[in-house]
Amino acid sequence: MGSRHWLLLFGVIGTAWGLLYAMALPSDLRAAGQVYGLDFLTQLCVVTPDAAGLFRVTLMWCLMSAAMMAPTVLP
Repeated sequence: MGSRHWLLLFGVIGTAWGLLYAMALPSDLRAAGQVYGLDFLTQLCVVTPDAAGLFRVTLMWCLMSAAMMAPTVLP
């Protein structure tokens, strides 16, 4: 297994954890630290499952799967 595979795997894991962290931030911290794309993350991630619809809930579960289960994919 080459080093590029490991970098890609850990990049996916890190990105997924970063997006999950952005979903968990309280709104007052989001307003204090506006970063590029935060409005998109807010619209994408900070909704109830009822209002989100199937696509957004599936996207959230894919992110959680990548963050939690990808570390065990490769030995």
